[in-house]
Amino acid sequence: MVKSFLYREASPTTELLDAALAKAQAEFKPVKRNRKGPYGMFADLCAMQEATAVGRAKYELAVCQYTIEKENGGMTFVTELAHKGEFRVGAIPIPPFTNPQHTHSFVTYMTRLGYARILCLSVDDAEDGEDLAAGESDSGPLDGLLKAISQATTSPRIEQLAKSMETMGLNEQQRLQARDALNKQQAKVDDMEMNRKRGPRANGK
Repeated sequence: MVKSFLYREASPTTELLDAALAKAQAEFKPVKRNRKGPYGMFADLCAMQEATAVGRAKYELAVCQYTIEKENGGMTFVTELAHKGEFRVGAIPIPPFTNPQHTHSFVTYMTRLGYARILCLSVDDAEDGEDLAAGESDSGPLDGLLKAISQATTSPRIEQLAKSMETMGLNEQQRLQARDALNKQQAKVDDMEMNRKRGPRANGK
Protein backbone atom coordinates (compact mmCIF):
# COMPACT_ATOMS: atom_id res chain seq x y z
CA MET A 1 0.00 0.00 0.00
CA VAL A 2 1.32 3.44 -0.97
CA LYS A 3 1.60 5.80 1.98
CA SER A 4 0.05 9.23 1.63
CA PHE A 5 2.58 12.04 1.43
CA LEU A 6 2.35 15.59 0.13
CA TYR A 7 5.59 14.94 -1.74
CA ARG A 8 7.16 11.62 -2.74
CA GLU A 9 10.36 11.05 -4.66
CA ALA A 10 9.24 7.63 -5.94
CA SER A 11 6.64 4.91 -5.54
CA PRO A 12 7.46 1.97 -3.23
CA THR A 13 8.54 -0.06 -6.29
CA THR A 14 9.96 1.14 -9.60
CA GLU A 15 10.97 -2.10 -11.36
CA LEU A 16 8.42 -1.79 -14.16
CA LEU A 17 9.11 1.91 -14.58
CA ASP A 18 12.88 1.39 -14.73
CA ALA A 19 12.55 -1.38 -17.31
CA ALA A 20 10.20 0.67 -19.48
CA LEU A 21 12.46 3.73 -19.31
CA ALA A 22 15.53 1.70 -20.28
CA LYS A 23 13.72 0.34 -23.35
CA ALA A 24 12.36 3.74 -24.30
CA GLN A 25 15.77 5.41 -24.00
CA ALA A 26 17.15 2.96 -26.55
CA GLU A 27 14.55 4.22 -29.03
CA PHE A 28 14.65 7.94 -28.27
CA LYS A 29 15.77 9.97 -31.27
CA PRO A 30 18.73 12.35 -30.97
CA VAL A 31 17.54 15.59 -29.42
CA LYS A 32 18.12 18.49 -31.79
CA ARG A 33 19.73 21.50 -30.19
CA ASN A 34 17.66 24.03 -32.05
CA ARG A 35 18.04 27.18 -29.97
CA LYS A 36 21.04 29.40 -29.29
CA GLY A 37 21.60 30.75 -25.81
CA PRO A 38 24.39 32.80 -24.21
CA TYR A 39 26.24 29.62 -23.23
CA GLY A 40 25.81 27.58 -26.42
CA MET A 41 23.14 25.67 -28.30
CA PHE A 42 20.32 23.95 -26.45
CA ALA A 43 17.10 22.06 -27.19
CA ASP A 44 13.76 23.63 -26.43
CA LEU A 45 10.87 21.64 -24.94
CA CYS A 46 9.27 20.94 -28.33
CA ALA A 47 12.50 19.37 -29.61
CA MET A 48 12.72 17.14 -26.53
CA GLN A 49 9.09 16.06 -26.83
CA GLU A 50 9.51 15.31 -30.53
CA ALA A 51 12.60 13.17 -29.92
CA THR A 52 10.97 11.13 -27.15
CA ALA A 53 7.30 10.93 -28.19
CA VAL A 54 7.44 7.58 -29.99
CA GLY A 55 9.50 5.85 -27.29
CA ARG A 56 7.35 7.16 -24.46
CA ALA A 57 4.13 6.11 -26.18
CA LYS A 58 5.45 2.67 -27.10
CA TYR A 59 6.51 1.85 -23.53
CA GLU A 60 3.69 3.78 -21.83
CA LEU A 61 5.74 6.41 -20.05
CA ALA A 62 3.85 9.51 -18.97
CA VAL A 63 5.57 12.77 -18.06
CA CYS A 64 3.40 15.13 -16.00
CA GLN A 65 4.46 18.60 -14.86
CA TYR A 66 2.53 20.71 -12.39
CA THR A 67 2.81 22.94 -9.33
CA ILE A 68 1.76 22.16 -5.76
CA GLU A 69 1.21 24.53 -2.87
CA LYS A 70 3.16 23.83 0.30
CA GLU A 71 1.84 24.24 3.83
CA ASN A 72 3.78 27.48 4.32
CA GLY A 73 2.15 28.98 1.24
CA GLY A 74 5.15 28.49 -1.06
CA MET A 75 4.97 26.71 -4.39
CA THR A 76 6.93 23.78 -5.81
CA PHE A 77 7.30 22.81 -9.46
CA VAL A 78 6.99 19.06 -9.94
CA THR A 79 7.97 16.76 -12.81
CA GLU A 80 6.62 13.22 -12.55
CA LEU A 81 7.50 10.17 -14.66
CA ALA A 82 4.87 7.41 -14.38
CA HIS A 83 4.32 3.89 -15.72
CA LYS A 84 1.69 1.33 -14.69
CA GLY A 85 1.16 2.78 -11.23
CA GLU A 86 4.85 3.41 -10.50
CA PHE A 87 6.42 6.85 -10.55
CA ARG A 88 9.46 8.99 -9.92
CA VAL A 89 9.25 12.66 -9.02
CA GLY A 90 11.57 15.64 -9.26
CA ALA A 91 10.59 18.77 -7.33
CA ILE A 92 12.03 22.28 -7.52
CA PRO A 93 10.94 25.06 -5.10
CA ILE A 94 9.64 28.18 -6.85
CA PRO A 95 11.19 31.36 -5.39
CA PRO A 96 8.68 33.87 -4.01
CA PHE A 97 8.84 36.32 -6.90
CA THR A 98 6.78 39.49 -6.60
CA ASN A 99 6.43 39.81 -10.38
CA PRO A 100 4.24 37.16 -12.09
CA GLN A 101 6.42 37.43 -15.19
CA HIS A 102 9.45 36.35 -13.18
CA THR A 103 7.51 33.33 -11.91
CA HIS A 104 6.48 32.45 -15.47
CA SER A 105 10.07 32.73 -16.72
CA PHE A 106 11.35 30.52 -13.91
CA VAL A 107 8.68 27.84 -14.43
CA THR A 108 9.19 27.90 -18.21
CA TYR A 109 12.90 27.21 -17.77
CA MET A 110 12.31 24.53 -15.14
CA THR A 111 9.75 22.81 -17.38
CA ARG A 112 12.51 22.22 -19.93
CA LEU A 113 15.07 21.30 -17.27
CA GLY A 114 12.71 18.94 -15.43
CA TYR A 115 11.67 17.11 -18.62
CA ALA A 116 15.29 16.61 -19.68
CA ARG A 117 16.50 15.41 -16.30
CA ILE A 118 13.74 12.92 -15.56
CA LEU A 119 14.26 11.24 -18.96
CA CYS A 120 18.07 11.56 -18.77
CA LEU A 121 18.36 13.57 -21.99
CA SER A 122 21.41 15.43 -23.25
CA VAL A 123 20.01 18.76 -24.41
CA ASP A 124 22.80 21.34 -23.96
CA ASP A 125 26.23 21.99 -25.36
CA ALA A 126 29.01 20.81 -23.06
CA GLU A 127 29.93 24.44 -22.39
CA ASP A 128 26.41 25.36 -21.29
CA GLY A 129 26.59 26.77 -17.79
CA GLU A 130 30.38 26.68 -17.49
CA ASP A 131 30.40 30.37 -16.74
CA LEU A 132 27.91 29.76 -13.95
CA ALA A 133 29.43 26.65 -12.38
CA ALA A 134 32.11 28.33 -10.29
CA GLY A 135 29.82 31.04 -9.03
CA GLU A 136 26.59 29.10 -8.51
CA SER A 137 25.48 28.79 -4.90
CA ASP A 138 22.41 28.49 -2.73
CA SER A 139 21.72 32.16 -3.41
CA GLY A 140 20.49 31.21 -6.87
CA PRO A 141 21.56 32.10 -10.39
CA LEU A 142 22.64 35.69 -9.63
CA ASP A 143 26.16 34.81 -8.46
CA GLY A 144 26.80 32.81 -11.60
CA LEU A 145 25.47 35.60 -13.80
CA LEU A 146 27.68 38.16 -12.08
CA LYS A 147 30.72 35.93 -12.60
CA ALA A 148 29.86 35.53 -16.28
CA ILE A 149 29.49 39.32 -16.62
CA SER A 150 32.88 39.91 -14.98
CA GLN A 151 34.48 37.59 -17.55
CA ALA A 152 32.82 39.21 -20.58
CA THR A 153 35.37 40.86 -22.89
CA THR A 154 33.22 41.95 -25.83
CA SER A 155 30.10 44.03 -26.31
CA PRO A 156 28.19 41.17 -28.05
CA ARG A 157 28.89 38.91 -25.06
CA ILE A 158 27.56 41.54 -22.66
CA GLU A 159 24.47 41.92 -24.84
CA GLN A 160 23.93 38.14 -24.71
CA LEU A 161 24.14 38.15 -20.93
CA ALA A 162 21.71 41.08 -20.73
CA LYS A 163 19.17 39.10 -22.77
CA SER A 164 19.77 36.00 -20.65
CA MET A 165 19.11 38.00 -17.49
CA GLU A 166 15.57 38.72 -18.66
CA THR A 167 14.68 35.00 -18.61
CA MET A 168 16.38 34.00 -15.36
CA GLY A 169 13.54 34.89 -13.00
CA LEU A 170 15.55 37.39 -10.94
CA ASN A 171 13.74 39.63 -8.51
CA GLU A 172 13.91 43.42 -8.91
CA GLN A 173 16.81 43.87 -6.52
CA GLN A 174 18.82 41.18 -8.30
CA ARG A 175 18.00 42.68 -11.69
CA LEU A 176 19.26 46.08 -10.52
CA GLN A 177 22.48 44.48 -9.27
CA ALA A 178 22.95 42.63 -12.56
CA ARG A 179 22.26 45.76 -14.62
CA ASP A 180 24.82 47.70 -12.59
CA ALA A 181 27.40 44.96 -13.20
CA LEU A 182 26.58 44.95 -16.92
CA ASN A 183 27.03 48.73 -17.16
CA LYS A 184 30.37 48.64 -15.32
CA GLN A 185 31.67 45.77 -17.45
CA GLN A 186 30.52 47.50 -20.62
CA ALA A 187 32.51 50.59 -19.57
CA LYS A 188 35.60 48.41 -19.09
CA VAL A 189 35.10 46.80 -22.50
CA ASP A 190 34.68 50.25 -24.10
CA ASP A 191 37.95 51.38 -22.51
CA MET A 192 39.77 48.28 -23.76
CA GLU A 193 38.43 48.77 -27.28
CA MET A 194 39.41 52.44 -27.24
CA ASN A 195 42.95 51.61 -26.09
CA ARG A 196 43.28 49.04 -28.85
CA LYS A 197 42.27 51.64 -31.43
CA ARG A 198 44.72 54.19 -30.10
CA GLY A 199 47.60 51.77 -30.50
CA PRO A 200 50.91 51.34 -28.61
CA ARG A 201 51.89 55.04 -28.62
CA ALA A 202 48.78 56.08 -26.73
CA ASN A 203 49.71 53.55 -24.04
CA GLY A 204 53.22 54.98 -23.68
CA LYS A 205 54.95 52.18 -25.60
